[in-house]
Amino acid sequence: MRIGVVNMYTAESGAKPILSALDKLHHTSFLLKGDQFSEEELFDLIKRLPIKNWIFSGSNMDIHENGPRVPKRILGLDKRFLLICYSMESLTTQLCDCTAMLKKRHENKHEFFRMKKPDDWLFDGIRDEMVLKRNHHLYLESGKLPVHEIASYRGELMIAGVKNTLMMQFHPEKTADGLKMIENWLSKKWN
Repeated sequence: MRIGVVNMYTAESGAKPILSALDKLHHTSFLLKGDQFSEEELFDLIKRLPIKNWIFSGSNMDIHENGPRVPKRILGLDKRFLLICYSMESLTTQLCDCTAMLKKRHENKHEFFRMKKPDDWLFDGIRDEMVLKRNHHLYLESGKLPVHEIASYRGELMIAGVKNTLMMQFHPEKTADGLKMIENWLSKKWN
């Protein structure tokens, strides 16, 4: 299957872990550089291209730094989206106009952590205590947003869904358990 990847990093190499993960899962990828297009141009490209599954990467930027934004209008497309870290923050803060609700993490900004597996098809074939990698210094608190919460960790919203979009605050492309989540997401229809 061909998967669209929108690289939200300032460097082209930022998307390499996602491209490598998709290659391991035997998918081909089509790469767009998020900061080369306006939000409207990016939306129009995604809408026109025949690719049904899209992944928006994390970023080395903070969403307060005027980096590329995930077009909110993707929620109305007949396509599926997986948003990682920065991209999750970009969309969720647009949903509730709540950029001010972002909190700063002061400890363990870059870490592997263990999270109990929720009871959801997304986690089929994954051990009860998942090993995941997070690499963010901003987060949104669980229980505060207009999204379907799937998992939280120590009060941080970690996995959520809204319409055709699944969002993960961590980097699933960087661990075996996260890779299995990507595989599950790609293999099943998600509403």
